[in-house]
Amino acid sequence: MLKNTILIYFLLILIPMHLHSQTEEQSPDELSNRIEKVEGFQDVINGKFENKSKELELQFKDLTTSLEGEYRILKNLRNVGIPLTILSLIAAILGLIKKMKSIAQTKIEEKYEQLFSADKDRLIEIINNQNEEHKFRDNKKILVLSTPNGDSSFLRKLFKEFKFQKVDFKSVEKHENLGKYDLIFINNENGDFQFELIDSFFENSSKNTVLFYFNTTKRFYNNAKISNRLNFANSKTQIYGNLINLLKYQKIITS
Repeated sequence: MLKNTILIYFLLILIPMHLHSQTEEQSPDELSNRIEKVEGFQDVINGKFENKSKELELQFKDLTTSLEGEYRILKNLRNVGIPLTILSLIAAILGLIKKMKSIAQTKIEEKYEQLFSADKDRLIEIINNQNEEHKFRDNKKILVLSTPNGDSSFLRKLFKEFKFQKVDFKSVEKHENLGKYDLIFINNENGDFQFELIDSFFENSSKNTVLFYFNTTKRFYNNAKISNRLNFANSKTQIYGNLINLLKYQKIITS
């Protein structure tokens, strides 16, 4: 027992002396540096904690606002007598409608793609024909001949509506030199144009000129000398299509 008591006293005296000797071994500068480091670490830890705290606070605030808004909408709908089960059903239906619209849009696009692939050549042909017709309307010189008693008002309107750029109108009673045209159009709508006068204009035209005869009174015209360059229209609705076809084959039939 006495030995144990002496040992305890010895340790109590030795330990403080040891600690004091360690403290004395460190210079004031070293202690100051260690304190600054500890304080620096503490500042970093505090800064990070404050930043993270603010970030979490903002996220929580946004989430709270969003939930409050959604809750307010549901509450208002609930107040007017719509149960939450019906609201869930409505949401599901709206989602299904949106999905069906997306599927329908995809199917429509696929269908158009299939149609375009199947009729690609036909579509290209239509576009090319339109371009060709546009060139005819812009560049072909056309002369429309009528008698003094003839009515050219419809033809003037037709060529204007279809935007033909080079069309001349002339009233004639006898043969005369007409000049150079790509197409000579005889307007015999009322049947008062004499065939002999038509023959003189057609037969004396250039071999590169195509010829067109229009009549609605069943006065059919035929001339074997120029039949390979001639086309007809027996009604107003036939004029544009037959005239364009004649111009389309002009190079072939006049070569």
